[in-house]
Amino acid sequence: AESGRLASYAWLRQWHIDDPVDDAERLRNAQICTDYQGNRNPYVDYPELVAAVFDDEAEAQIRADACNDDPPAADDFDGSGADRVGAGDVLIAGARFDNPDDLVIVFLKTFPNGIALTITDNGWLESGNWRDNEGTLSLSLPSVAAGQTVTLADMDSVSGSFALSASGDQIFVVDNGEAVAGLHTGGGWSDATDSSTSALPPGLEDASITFEETPDAYCYDGLRSGTQKELRDALTDASQWTECSALDASPFFVSDAAGGLNG
Repeated sequence: AESGRLASYAWLRQWHIDDPVDDAERLRNAQICTDYQGNRNPYVDYPELVAAVFDDEAEAQIRADACNDDPPAADDFDGSGADRVGAGDVLIAGARFDNPDDLVIVFLKTFPNGIALTITDNGWLESGNWRDNEGTLSLSLPSVAAGQTVTLADMDSVSGSFALSASGDQIFVVDNGEAVAGLHTGGGWSDATDSSTSALPPGLEDASITFEETPDAYCYDGLRSGTQKELRDALTDASQWTECSALDASPFFVSDAAGGLNG
C-alpha cells in the first residue's frame, strides 16, 4: 500500500466483490467467536451490509475527507509519555547471527501510548551492570498493537556497534535500563566476561531463552495464536525453535489482549 496505508477503500470494496464469503470463512468466523473473541464479524454473516453501510454517500464523503489528512509521521514521536514495557510483554521471536544480522521481536500487549525501547548485545554483569563495549539500538513507535512484530529495519543505532556473532552472543530488549526480554546462544547464562557471555538480568526468568548451539539463524517455529501466557510459554521453550535460513516476521494473534491484531 502507498504512503504506509493498509489499502484504499476502493480496492477493499472490489476485493469484497471479487472474493465473496465462502464456507471456510464462515467456519473461521464461528471459531473466532466461540474460542477467542466472543463476538462475530457481521460482514461475514451478512455480506450485504458492506453496501448498506459503506456505499452511503455521507459515509463516503467522511471517508474521503479523512484520507486527505496525512497521518503524523512516525519520526515525530520522541518517546515522551511512552508506556512502560514489563518483562515478558515483548519477546524475541527470531535472530540471525551471521551477516546480514537481523532479529524479530513480538509484542504480547497493546501499548496505545507507544514504546521507547533499546536493544543491545551488551552482556549483563553479575555485579549488576551492563558491559558497554558492544552496541545499542533504539526502537520508538507511537503505538503498538498486541501481536505486532518488528525487525532490525525498524531500529536506529544509538551507540557502539550492534554486531551479532555466530559463535555465541546475547540480545536484550531494554526499557529504561531494565531488561524485559533476552536471548542467548552458545551456552547458558554466566557472568559477562567477554562479548559472547552474559549473566541473566533480574526479572527475566520467564522472559528469556538460551540455546547451547550457535547457528547462523534461529527461528521460533511454534504457535502464533493463543493467550499471552500460552505464547510467552511457547516463545521461551527452546523445543519450539529451529535453525532457519529466513526469519519469520508475520504477526501473532494474542487472543486475550485488547487492541491486538486479531486477524
